[in-house]
Amino acid sequence: MISLYSPLLREMDFTPVVYYYYDRADMLSTTPAETTQTHSLHEIMYVVEGQVSIIADGTPFTLGPGQYIWLDAMTKHSLFMPERPPLSMLNIEYQFEPISRCCSTTRELAAVSPCFRRMLGCGKPYHLLGDGSGAVLHLLKLINQVAASGWADEEKFCSALCMQLLFLMAQNLQPPVVQTDSLLPGPVERALSLMESRYAQPLTNAMIAAEAGVSLSVLGQLFKQHTHGTVNSRLQAIRIQRARELLLGSGASVQEVAYRVGIINRQYFVQLFTQAVGVSPTEYRKQMSRESGDRA
Repeated sequence: MISLYSPLLREMDFTPVVYYYYDRADMLSTTPAETTQTHSLHEIMYVVEGQVSIIADGTPFTLGPGQYIWLDAMTKHSLFMPERPPLSMLNIEYQFEPISRCCSTTRELAAVSPCFRRMLGCGKPYHLLGDGSGAVLHLLKLINQVAASGWADEEKFCSALCMQLLFLMAQNLQPPVVQTDSLLPGPVERALSLMESRYAQPLTNAMIAAEAGVSLSVLGQLFKQHTHGTVNSRLQAIRIQRARELLLGSGASVQEVAYRVGIINRQYFVQLFTQAVGVSPTEYRKQMSRESGDRA
């Protein structure tokens, strides 16, 4: 299991290898009404027809036709089926492996593409995107067709197509398409900037609201309207993502990681991390170490 944000992807030659896939015209007849998962594979879910509700890393979304969600490895997510059809979806699940020469590698793309390099440093456990051109739908259909073809080199073809898809996603993230057509209100932008830069400090909602220049109640309403979440949930999501990066890229103890992301109480940090990621910080680190050992 390697996160999209692992430094290894910028420093070494990795490519995505597809392990699971589906193209289902009638999701309601093949999928439970509600599923919750946390797994070591990266995942892309694309809605072709209908609507589906998803909770990713604690944040709820509704995906409609032409929209898709990308999930980083070990991102807890829940899928809720609608009561009535139609619902048609495409899906692929993959992981990064140190295989080269079937296509451009993560290191090569990061070296020449600013948008791909920015995506590798973004740190978000999920991305919600639109597919206005239909290019993502085309690539996902090709991956499903090739993966089911039985060709001798199907894995290499799927890896090349998946890398094209990730590069397209990186382009679509500049600027992020998860926002509405209008810019975020100034107070929300100021609050987000503050949380991104000072998450390691003992911030409170009142302090964030004061820095944003509005009352706490007004900031809460703006966050709910424009981010579909709360001030506190966004701050904790930032802290947990930074903690994941520290657990992956440093030898710091769990207590030290908690302190470095602004959470003094170790037990509270472990509780938050487990709720968000699906496993404890210690188990998360063990899983990553086992994965790295398998690739050594």
